[in-house]
Amino acid sequence: MRFSSPFSLKEKYKTTYIKTETHNLIGTKRIIDACVECGVQRLVLCSSVDVVIGFDDIKNGSEQTTEKPDKFLFPGYPETKYMQECIVLQANGKQTVDSKYA
Repeated sequence: MRFSSPFSLKEKYKTTYIKTETHNLIGTKRIIDACVECGVQRLVLCSSVDVVIGFDDIKNGSEQTTEKPDKFLFPGYPETKYMQECIVLQANGKQTVDSKYA
């Protein structure tokens, strides 16, 4: 499953931001619910590098050491991608309908 959404500037393109938020967040929740219901044990999320790009330099960064920036370089899209990552991580280990763990 691939999630893709248009880049937006939150204040300037509010309608596009709402579509991005709906696509990235509600769509992700629906996919997770379907996975749980159907007994799917693995879900791979390909996020975006935008979730770690702020106004500060990243030095020797890795997935384990690079944190969410205080302020994203681009508003809108990266915020929803970060929230999407959180939703997926919270679902990790959720028991499926057939008593397996995702």
